[in-house]
Amino acid sequence: MDVISLTQKKLNLSTHETLNYLTQLIPAIHPTTTKPQEMQEEKRNYHEDFEQMQSSLLNSSTAKEYLKTRAIDWQAIKGLPVGYNAFKNSKFNYLRGCVTFGLLDKNGKVVSMYGRSIRDNDKAKHYYTPNRQGLYPSYPSSSTRKLILTESVIDAATLLSLKEDLEAEVLVLYGTNGLTPEHVHAIQQLPELEEIILFFDGDQAGKQANEKHGQFLQELLPNVIISTVTTLEDEDINSIAQGHEPEIFIQLLKDKKTFLFSSEEKLAPMVQELEVNQKSSTEEKNLILTTYALIQATRTTSVTLPKPPITISKEVSVKI
Repeated sequence: MDVISLTQKKLNLSTHETLNYLTQLIPAIHPTTTKPQEMQEEKRNYHEDFEQMQSSLLNSSTAKEYLKTRAIDWQAIKGLPVGYNAFKNSKFNYLRGCVTFGLLDKNGKVVSMYGRSIRDNDKAKHYYTPNRQGLYPSYPSSSTRKLILTESVIDAATLLSLKEDLEAEVLVLYGTNGLTPEHVHAIQQLPELEEIILFFDGDQAGKQANEKHGQFLQELLPNVIISTVTTLEDEDINSIAQGHEPEIFIQLLKDKKTFLFSSEEKLAPMVQELEVNQKSSTEEKNLILTTYALIQATRTTSVTLPKPPITISKEVSVKI
């Protein structure tokens, strides 16, 4: 359960009340009392440290070969560089042997980092600096019209290194439960936003995240289209890139599906059936079509529906 859902359940708040409550807490993300090690981390200049790691990557054939095997063209990620922490006795010992990615604040400054170990014998593969904050690859531009949300930094870096134009900006969630108040606040500040595309893993967790985040974002942003990409079964963006030609991503995005509320999912087949089934009564047809149209009225997607008279002569119930 992510922080938004947990807060909503714990405090018995509506979605909007929960967001307002968490937004007020954003300036106070750091605790007032911290351990000495955490205090040292807070004082560090992550932006400067990350620049040193970028230089380290240039000198490491091992790190560059690792990125190549992961289908990440680090040279193609313009303005969004990758680093490598190879320093002995490094102040970031937990990031040693990791390719690193900077998480940026709204001013474009690196305020924390994500590291992915390139060593096969490591039990743990994923690391963040303490008190994680910032977004990857950056805060979306205010002119963003389409926004792709991914599960991981590696997945986002994969999309960003493609030569194909995805015609959308990319933003990482930190796992299936990693939609944070910082993400929500950044997305709410996009006046031109038309569509959010959920591109999660093709496993059960990814499918559940589609449902959870799709419903939440649709309630939060009723005038924005929420779409989901049908990822190959048990694959993720990066594994797809390793095993297929890049053009597959254009096709997957082309085949995306508009997110449906549970009530819509039940009504949509009924609407399709009405077009071929002549046995349904006029009253039942009218009620189904009218209910479906009312749901769609809150959406920006256009739906072509038959246009029978709306007059209902007797009471008919449809279970949703």
